[in-house]
Amino acid sequence: MKLLNRETRKFVSMVGANGHLNELGRVRLTRELFCGKHRPGQRVRLRDIAAKYGLDNDAVLKLFTEFQSLGLTKLAGNFSAVVQVPNAREMHEAYEIRAGLEEIAGKTAAETLKKNSNELQNELDSMRLAIRAGDLDSYAEHDAKFHRRILQASGNKVLLRVWEALAFDIRIRIAIGKVSQELSEVVESHQPIVDALENGRGKEASLLLRNHVETFLEYLKKADSDSGFHKAFRKDLEGAKDVQQAFFPPQSFSIPCLSCETFYQPARGIGGDYYDFLSLSGGR
Repeated sequence: MKLLNRETRKFVSMVGANGHLNELGRVRLTRELFCGKHRPGQRVRLRDIAAKYGLDNDAVLKLFTEFQSLGLTKLAGNFSAVVQVPNAREMHEAYEIRAGLEEIAGKTAAETLKKNSNELQNELDSMRLAIRAGDLDSYAEHDAKFHRRILQASGNKVLLRVWEALAFDIRIRIAIGKVSQELSEVVESHQPIVDALENGRGKEASLLLRNHVETFLEYLKKADSDSGFHKAFRKDLEGAKDVQQAFFPPQSFSIPCLSCETFYQPARGIGGDYYDFLSLSGGR
C-alpha cells in the first residue's frame, strides 16, 4: 500500500476561525509527532509548532497537555516537550476498554439507527476510498467518525465521555500505521455492523462491534510483538558483534622486523571467521 502525505495534495488551511487546530491540522500534527518524523526522546519547541501551524501558544499548550495525558509527550522547560514512545501495553488496555464501550453502545444505538444508517454508510464508503488511495489520514478521520456516531446514537453520554477521554481519535491515528497491511480486511468488517444497525438488530450489532475492535487489537498486538522481536534481535546481533570483535587482535600491535596490517569485514553484522597472531618457541 502506498501511503500519501497531506503535503503532496492541495494545501488546505489547518486552522479554524477560533485559532485552534481544525481536524486536518490535528491529523497532520499527530502523524508528524508519532509516526516517524520525530524520534522518541527528541525535544520539540512549542513556539515552533505554534508558528508552523499558525496557532497561539495557549492552543498548542492545551494540545500537548492532552498528548502528555496519553503518555505521548512530556512537557519540559522553555516551553518545549519531549516526544515519548507510546506505551504498547497501555494502548492494548485502552482498546480492551473500547471493545466493551462499543459493545454496550451497539445495543441501544440500533433503535436510533434503524432505517437511518446512511451517515454510517457514507463514512464506510469514505474509508474504502481512503484505503484505495493509500491515505491513512483520511481513513483514520472517517473511522473515528464512524464509531463516534454509534456512541452518539446510543444516547449514553457516559460511554461517549469515556471514549473521548481515552482520545481514541488520536489512538486510531497512531495505531493504523502499524496494521496498514490488514486495513483492507478491517474496513470491510464495518459493513456487517452497518447492516445490523440498519435493520435494528442491536444484539448482533453489539457483538460485531466488539469483534471488530478485538480483531483490530489482535493485529495491533502482533505488530507490536513483531516490532519488539526485531528490536531484541538487532540488540542481540550487536552484542554478538562486540563479542566477536573482542577475540580479534588489537588494531595496533608490534612484531619485530615485520610490518602487519589487517582488515576484517563480514558480509553482515557478524561472521564465522577468526584470525590471530601467535608467538611460537624459538622467536618464531
